[in-house]
Amino acid sequence: MNEQPKEIKSGDIAILGGTCSEMDALALVNAWPTRAQMTYGIWEFSDEIKWDANVPDTAEFLERGRLFGEGGDLALRRDGDHFRWRFVGPKGTQLQKGFKAKEPEKFDAKDFWQHEPSAVYYEETASAMLWGSREKDKNSIFWEDRVAGANLNYPAPPDAKRVGVLYHTYSRAGRVEFVWFRELKAHNQEVQNG
Repeated sequence: MNEQPKEIKSGDIAILGGTCSEMDALALVNAWPTRAQMTYGIWEFSDEIKWDANVPDTAEFLERGRLFGEGGDLALRRDGDHFRWRFVGPKGTQLQKGFKAKEPEKFDAKDFWQHEPSAVYYEETASAMLWGSREKDKNSIFWEDRVAGANLNYPAPPDAKRVGVLYHTYSRAGRVEFVWFRELKAHNQEVQNG
């Protein structure tokens, strides 16, 4: 992916963030305006991790969640009795006005560009291989002995022996500050150790 980094300025992409209560976290996700275009999801609970684009019924044991795709990358992270959230995605994306206007303090929504209008970032496309491989055929599960207890049930193409995540990084002064996961893809290259 040896492309030249693309310059990103205010208005080129949406960068939003804030905090919300545990009770309101999933309402935020479900009401997100680009939710239909975020086709991948990963939910980390205190006892398991699930790959599922459907939003869980409760946030009671949720530690982290992430929905991503062409509609953006919305991430939640538990911080005590509330969640911190962050969104990177298509330009112009905002919380739905009706949803936000009812109780805006619930989501503490801040637009990054309002606070740093002159910031300049550099977007680069990259990919990373995920744990596990299919050992037998397209119906077998992904397996990795180093994380043998993990359920590596990726929403991957049937021909994928291995799976990779394609993403964009946004860096400033040589440091990555934001990441937008885009999609999971077959990653069928042989891996060399060492």
